[in-house]
Amino acid sequence: MRGPRRLHVLADHIPWFGAHAGYEQLAERLARRVDLDARIVRSRTSRGQIRLGRLHARLRGWSWRNDLVYAAAELRFAWRTRLSRGAQQHVLYGEGHHHYLERWRKAPRHVIATLHHPPEQWRQFHPSLPANLARLSSALVLWRRDIPRLEGLVGPGRVRFVPHGVDTEFFRPGPSAARAGSRRILYAGQNGRNTDMLARVVPALAARHPDLRFDLLVRSPIRQRFAGLRRLLGHPAVRWHERVSDEALRGLYHGAHLVLLPFETCGAANTLVEALACGVPVVTTDVGGVPDYGGGSVYPVVANDDDGAMRACVEAYLERPAWRDEVGARCRRFAVRELAWDTIAERHVALYRELARPEPAREPAARPAPWAHPDAHPDAHPDAHPDAHPYAHPYEVDGRSRQA
Repeated sequence: MRGPRRLHVLADHIPWFGAHAGYEQLAERLARRVDLDARIVRSRTSRGQIRLGRLHARLRGWSWRNDLVYAAAELRFAWRTRLSRGAQQHVLYGEGHHHYLERWRKAPRHVIATLHHPPEQWRQFHPSLPANLARLSSALVLWRRDIPRLEGLVGPGRVRFVPHGVDTEFFRPGPSAARAGSRRILYAGQNGRNTDMLARVVPALAARHPDLRFDLLVRSPIRQRFAGLRRLLGHPAVRWHERVSDEALRGLYHGAHLVLLPFETCGAANTLVEALACGVPVVTTDVGGVPDYGGGSVYPVVANDDDGAMRACVEAYLERPAWRDEVGARCRRFAVRELAWDTIAERHVALYRELARPEPAREPAARPAPWAHPDAHPDAHPDAHPDAHPYAHPYEVDGRSRQA
């Protein structure tokens, strides 16, 4: 009798996520399955791992890398998988570990990476990112819009969509008393956010509704980095938060009348899926992966930079509490049905089998996308440097953290 199928997972310990948040929750759910022998390698922050990562980077000629704990994790992952020929490999953060793919000219089909960021955001990574992603033969994405474009790198039919999950048991609606009479609006994060739109909409709403209060969950240095956030510093209606626990974060959702989340671009966002799971309506823009997470079908969305439409949507929720509760209930049902981690893990297992199947016939080599070389990438930034890596610096994604 055959035993459970072997699966190797390269995951990360990201300090701003607690025990219930972040995409790495997928690794935990896969490890619980009896039909998988899931073996997880995580990045770890320690002096020994930094030394190991520095040695690995030196040997590979990666003089620019400063995400040394990631380089160390990639070396340990390569060592762990060396004797498991043909076993499934899943790199949970494909952009963060794209240098791992330099082991192959074209990786085998059983090596899969999840991509989190639309191409518009790739400039924050090293310029070799597009060329390294073109080494993949199988990829998963957290949003649908760019699948045709990404297939130009990976190969026709080799990029599949699986949504970002959420712990719907932890992130759940709070008691009605927690929000009784609440006129609080929550915003969180900076990655892909339209902070200029936020800086225009918040003062306008505060002027029209003096009792409104805005909770902004953003780390202190990030507040200075973005002009839109800087303009909100010192505003009397704004209260700033950072380094909150999972429990405190959930409390912010429970106390919010709605979540205000203008995006410039996005694949997925923890704030978005957590708000849905807590049954809190989200006022956001119709960009990127937002439609994949109920935007326009479960809850209304507005066009990017349409300040008037965003203010009108917020005011409709304020003036129609019954409708607000109806939309919130729809958000919760959508999250439980579509985004619960056990459901997402099941979809991954099915795709592992499908993507690893040998190709039925020899396929001609896919023509590389015109921007597969970093010099030709329309968004390649000449000064791109791993210092700008969104995972190389703590608290960079959603502004919250547990003390590491």
